[in-house]
Amino acid sequence: MKKQNYIVGVIIIALLGALFIYLSNRNSSYEWHVNLREDAYQPYDLGFFRDVLDKTFEDDFELIKRSSQFELAADSGKGTMLYVEDGIRLTDDHREKLLSFIERGNTAIFSSDILPEALIDDITGVDFDIEYSSVSPDKIKDKLKRFAFENEELEISDYILEGDEEDIEDFDYTHNLYLKDSIVSVNFLDNPDKRYTFKFIQKDTIEQYTWHGIDSILFDDFNSEDDFTPISLLNDSLIYYFSMNYGEGKLYVHMNPILFSNIYFKEKSGFSYANRILENFSEGKVYYNQHYTYFSTQSDYSEESQTSPLTFILKHRSLKWTLYLILGLSLVYMIFSFKRRLPVIPFFAKPKNTSISYVKALSSFYLSAKNHALLGEEMMVNFKHYLRTRYRLNTNLEKEELIPLISRNSGISILDITAIFDKEFEINFSDKSKSKGLVDLYKLLESFYSNCK
Repeated sequence: MKKQNYIVGVIIIALLGALFIYLSNRNSSYEWHVNLREDAYQPYDLGFFRDVLDKTFEDDFELIKRSSQFELAADSGKGTMLYVEDGIRLTDDHREKLLSFIERGNTAIFSSDILPEALIDDITGVDFDIEYSSVSPDKIKDKLKRFAFENEELEISDYILEGDEEDIEDFDYTHNLYLKDSIVSVNFLDNPDKRYTFKFIQKDTIEQYTWHGIDSILFDDFNSEDDFTPISLLNDSLIYYFSMNYGEGKLYVHMNPILFSNIYFKEKSGFSYANRILENFSEGKVYYNQHYTYFSTQSDYSEESQTSPLTFILKHRSLKWTLYLILGLSLVYMIFSFKRRLPVIPFFAKPKNTSISYVKALSSFYLSAKNHALLGEEMMVNFKHYLRTRYRLNTNLEKEELIPLISRNSGISILDITAIFDKEFEINFSDKSKSKGLVDLYKLLESFYSNCK
């Protein structure tokens, strides 16, 4: 009774654990972090965008994940080099090869919330000395107007993140503005009436998100020599998409890679927006670059900067819960494994086939008895047993009744069956050779067994 209670308790605990896992995860079937992975299909990954590029350009699309691929494309390729990532960093060698690629008449498109400052400096000579600030665009506009027209001294410490004061020398050049909002609208300067709307969704709610861009006043200050061409505005206030010429090609900078996320491709606005960006691609191949995008110099590339296997597993919900399940089941197995051990099976000698020995012993017995009638009687006993099991006949009937029944069921003629019973009578009561009669009886029975139905 105690053992049954123990098993019932284990089953109840297992069911409660399964119920807890189900309730805690039923509303989180999707991963809502902004990961921007090109090969994943969670809401804020880029799998659909990559697939659209692959289907649109077909043989002209190439996903670059090795340095050899990038070097070949940069040295001899023609088309568009595309980067879509959260915080792109480039090596010096990568930057030089990319500049050579653009200068030959190709296009590079960067979509990242962090500007490729060194690359822009190489192309235009403009030094984006940027610190990231929590200043809202409207407040900065008001302060800049007061500074310009009233010569009022600005209190920079009111608008920058804590700890940045020591690095700031000039207010006009120290703010990469961003906008915190849950819904934003985007319009291109060449078609201001056409707007694309984006909502930042987390599960079943709309929440605030940090949308990046540069206030138009500060952008104009950086763009004093018209090195940059603004392309698109965010909420009519922030310039987040602009281009610059270099040689015969162009570099495009896009500061909100989240706009290419999977979640927006299910809506017409997001799909149309991606198609609008495709208009800036050059003729030729499209190189989706996933190499050299996480560090700024070769020295930054170390074992510490690599993602460990455990970190990768815990980053994905399905892999994480698979790991937890394996660990849990392993623990349960270790605890209850002794219950599953079978008792030791005792040794048994290998069985031997004694049929031949039995036949030899039986034949020796009948031979030593020298009684043919006894052996004939045994053959008839086996014959009647065969009739009972195969045809369900009552073998205790008289021969006159039994023989027609045997013939009808077996398909053997009455004459042949009568011969079997006559031969039995001859062996038992005739003076003829009993050994010859026994042989004849054997042949008649074998003929019956071979031909009966």
